[in-house]
Amino acid sequence: MKSTVDLAVTYLTGAPEDIKADMTAYIGSSAGGQDLGRIRVRSGSAGEIKVSENSINWQANWYLTVVEYYEPWSVFPRIVLDGSNVPIFYKDYDILYTDQNQYLDPIVHMGPNHAGFLVTGSYCVYYSSSGSFDPTPDAPHITGSSYEWNFGDEGLVDPTGTTGQDPGYVCYLSGGFYTTELTITTDHGESFTGHRHVMVL
Repeated sequence: MKSTVDLAVTYLTGAPEDIKADMTAYIGSSAGGQDLGRIRVRSGSAGEIKVSENSINWQANWYLTVVEYYEPWSVFPRIVLDGSNVPIFYKDYDILYTDQNQYLDPIVHMGPNHAGFLVTGSYCVYYSSSGSFDPTPDAPHITGSSYEWNFGDEGLVDPTGTTGQDPGYVCYLSGGFYTTELTITTDHGESFTGHRHVMVL
């Protein structure tokens, strides 16, 4: 039977506060392995990681490696009939659907993923939120919305973040793997966070 799963875990490295919804978790028979699969993370806390709907026969002593990688996971609704044969709708398995679609989440456009080389001491990427919009009827534009960019670690990225709509060039000062986040919040208070990955060699 499929369901979400709250897994009791012992952290070997890392910290639960670094885990964010929709990150990827590798499932392995050894630390760092993914020979048993991969799954979407719902949340993390001290001693527990909640993963998305699945039918995995979980075993003790498996390893979960949560990585800062956001795959385009599919999320399906669930419909349950109550005692009076009235359907109850859930989003993401256990999130009760009421009227969340009165105001829709914004569509975040922030450009593609990037890969490049440190040629002159930095690798620069141009960022813009151009094309982002609010799909709510009668709200085709997102003027007045707020923007929050996060580009990476201080000392490795310049700048590390901004609240500008179009931040322009951001320079990566060291090789590595980076995740760029853009959170847009609309006038209605709905928000969505987009992710892009940058690999610098």
